[in-house]
Amino acid sequence: MQLDYLFHTIYIYWLFWIFSTFIYHAIDRSPPFLILCSLPISSGYIVASLSQRRIEKAYATIAFWCILIGSILPDIDMFYFYLIDGRQTNHHLYYTHIPMVWVLLLGGLSVLLSLLKKARWARACIYTMLGVGLHLLLDTPVGGIAWLYPFDRGLLNFIDVPATQSWWVLSFVLHWTFMVELIICAVALYLWINNRRRSRGGARSGNNN
Repeated sequence: MQLDYLFHTIYIYWLFWIFSTFIYHAIDRSPPFLILCSLPISSGYIVASLSQRRIEKAYATIAFWCILIGSILPDIDMFYFYLIDGRQTNHHLYYTHIPMVWVLLLGGLSVLLSLLKKARWARACIYTMLGVGLHLLLDTPVGGIAWLYPFDRGLLNFIDVPATQSWWVLSFVLHWTFMVELIICAVALYLWINNRRRSRGGARSGNNN
């Protein structure tokens, strides 16, 4: 289907733009609002922003960026899904979407770093795991996640999106769950605007002093 091919072509370019822009602005420490047009990143931004205000100042910046990065990490498998696998396998079955893999990887690394007295890096692993966990929780209702792996590779979900339209993308867009995604993105945008105003206000105060 030509429309389907066009959608997936645009989507893979959008993914590349998201990741490259994300890396660039991570260095600049000011995420652009356009990358918030994604449920995992938007929810990650919300949690990261709220957490940053409740974590001691020494770890606030690390917490913010690690949660934000963790919220998008599982979807790095989309490049393999589109460019190599050819959409043959549900990408939620890849190891990047298996909770136990992240628990062993980041949890184990955090314990090791703690033993080596690298508290800062150990915390970074915990915050990243929080972002990853948030992503997987949001993927569960509609997409399904293999929470029982390695005992069961089945995807656990509790909302089925019926094929009400001839094009599957419209079926998702017209489903009520998509409205929830838009609300989350809107909340993230609201927080982003407030954070920008606060940072600019702080910069002006500093200049005046």
